[in-house]
Amino acid sequence: MKIKKLIVTTSFIVLAATTTFSITDATSREMTKIVIQENKDNISTNLPIIAHRGFSSISIENSKEAIELGFNAIYTDGVEIDIRLTKDEKIILSHNDEINNKKISTTTLEELKNETITLDNNISLYLGSLLDTKSGNLIRERLKLIKDKQTKPITLDDALDIHNNYNDKILIIEIKYDERDKNIFNELIYSTLQKHHKNNIIIQSSDYDALIDMKTKYPDLEYHLITNENNYDIIQKKDLD
Repeated sequence: MKIKKLIVTTSFIVLAATTTFSITDATSREMTKIVIQENKDNISTNLPIIAHRGFSSISIENSKEAIELGFNAIYTDGVEIDIRLTKDEKIILSHNDEINNKKISTTTLEELKNETITLDNNISLYLGSLLDTKSGNLIRERLKLIKDKQTKPITLDDALDIHNNYNDKILIIEIKYDERDKNIFNELIYSTLQKHHKNNIIIQSSDYDALIDMKTKYPDLEYHLITNENNYDIIQKKDLD
């Protein structure tokens, strides 16, 4: 099966393009469209649509607003978020390993929660979009929508509280491990889920060994591996979901 690409943008959700249709709702703005492109060798109508880092086309990624918008969109099947471990072993949402130049692994949760997150590098993103003939227009539209927004970092507890209101949709939790003991991070994730729920939760990572360790210890969750064409030997093992 060939891999299909999922790109959530201001005006388009592109999966890899023969069928085009538009959907509008109050949450996603009138300009939001969905474009589905099927791989010519593998036509499928059951490909899940996941809002990457929340609805990050119209809000700051991994924010409370982005997550709520992602769940509220009528055509999404779920939301993906990224989590990292703080210095004091608390779980915070962030794709990058720094928030405002503060390294997450060496900064406490309280310190990070005082940070205000905005869409940084506006100028470099804009200039880069001018050279991008494929997605430049969409990037500039996204910048217009998000350039004045700001938010505060949230925790996995906060994200799970939001998901409690959308239990029929998927929440994909991507683990961003660092140099510390991965088992500690896995234990903290599972204990946090125990306080909330484990319905429609998928654990995701590019770290195969860490996922296997977690699945061995907590087999009641679903585990997805992020991989590429260089790691098909791992996929053939079929010991993940």
